[in-house]
Amino acid sequence: MKILMVLDYFTPHISGLTLYVKRLSEELVKSGNQVTVLTSRYDRKLPDRETHNGVTIVREWVLIRFFKAVLMPLFPCRVFSLMRQHDAVVIHLPQLEAAVASLIAKFVFRKTVILTYHCDIQLPANLMFRLAEQILQLGNNIGANLADRIVAYTEDYRDHSPFLSAYRDKVVIIPPPIQVDECSQDTLNEFQKKFDLKNKTVIGMATRFAEEKGIEFVLSSLEDLKKQFSNIHLLFAGDYQNVIGEQEYYLRLTPLIEKHRNEVTFTGVLKGDEMSCFYRSIQVLIVASINSTESFGLVQAEAMLHGVPVIATNLPGVRVPVQNTGMGRIIPTEDSQALTKTITEVLRNREKYVRSKEEVKKLFGTGNNRRLYEDLLRQLIN
Repeated sequence: MKILMVLDYFTPHISGLTLYVKRLSEELVKSGNQVTVLTSRYDRKLPDRETHNGVTIVREWVLIRFFKAVLMPLFPCRVFSLMRQHDAVVIHLPQLEAAVASLIAKFVFRKTVILTYHCDIQLPANLMFRLAEQILQLGNNIGANLADRIVAYTEDYRDHSPFLSAYRDKVVIIPPPIQVDECSQDTLNEFQKKFDLKNKTVIGMATRFAEEKGIEFVLSSLEDLKKQFSNIHLLFAGDYQNVIGEQEYYLRLTPLIEKHRNEVTFTGVLKGDEMSCFYRSIQVLIVASINSTESFGLVQAEAMLHGVPVIATNLPGVRVPVQNTGMGRIIPTEDSQALTKTITEVLRNREKYVRSKEEVKKLFGTGNNRRLYEDLLRQLIN
């Protein structure tokens, strides 16, 4: 099959959405399919076209970027030229161009259209952002009405998302792709030496530095955690400076970061076996997301595959990995006191929340994700 993936941001930009599409695309290529990713050239240093691990990446020129949205005036021409060469298009929401891609696919080429819905969108509360949100939702709804199927991560998120629940009859549940690279003991030792983690009780976060991730509540919990664990340390893996649309948030939290500079280490973006070293270096992973812009949290399953318990907020979709495995605890959103209490309890009774790798693999795996997508695509194309 020849499959066209459409999304606003793709590698080297790192987020749960981009990792999802990267893993899915590469797995589809491995099983004999042809995959092209159409995305934005959000950074002018990036090439217009390249091939990475068998996946063809086409980047469209960006006229202007507003917050996290990208305006690509030549996008309709580009998607038109690519659509004729493919059997189906998978459009990853939310994105502004969903309506254009769906309309061209259905009314010009009569192609199979699948929407993959990654999360709801919540923009800052002012008139300009509200208008942008309405335009985005209009595009998503046009795409949903034209789509053959809509893929969601979990039944929990489907049932609580206003968007997904409106198209419930079209929704197909496909768990997200989970992939980890194992690190050697020597690499692990070097990693822990580099970040000075020996003899420390390490809690971890693996995410972009973004407001919806609830980072301030984790930082705020450190003061009380120091009373319980004198060697407590927060290891933050992910992009944390100059994150698109989040510079103001980082500046706002800078005083809190400085206050706990001895208890916090930022690793920056980790790749390949570095992420495995990260998981093997922490005692518990924190997913402190505060709203429905988080729909699952791929890092939860990755941590669990390394035998690491997870503390996650009580949000639709986000709570599912802990509920399904019992590997951790669920807490209220935006509650530093509850977070402190739960971290203390999990650290002191960690063995209670650990499951075998085999048990976790039965629930999460990249191969399952690819197989279910292939089955769905073949069914719709035929």
